Amino acid sequence: MKIGDPIKIGARGLAADQQALSEGRIIQVYPELQSGRVLADAEVASIGDYFVGERALVWISAGSRKTIVVPADFLFKRFGLDYGRIAQANNTAIDVVVQLGQPAPLPNGVAGIEVLAGLKADDTLVRPTVKP
Repeated sequence: MKIGDPIKIGARGLAADQQALSEGRIIQVYPELQSGRVLADAEVASIGDYFVGERALVWISAGSRKTIVVPADFLFKRFGLDYGRIAQANNTAIDVVVQLGQPAPLPNGVAGIEVLAGLKADDTLVRPTVKP
């Protein structure tokens, strides 16, 4: 978290299914932890009728990372494990066990899923014709 980072503030209460109502930015990050928490000040244009010190649901960026996201229909499950099929140089394919993360929609609207382990960036996935 740093000065200038965007934030979104939810409605009153701490229900996780609420939509963000207001947007703002971080204007001050304090250099110490208090009770295991990072304290920061934010500037929000139309915050509503919150009380000073009232808790609110806030969305902030926790950083970014590179990830492999593949179309969900390129993966299959066998014996309780998740697999992807990788093309080999000799026109064959092998099945490899993959560890899946969160669903992540792809830019073209296709349902994607994050692959945490089992694939490399240069692997070529093959869509299974019949799921085992």
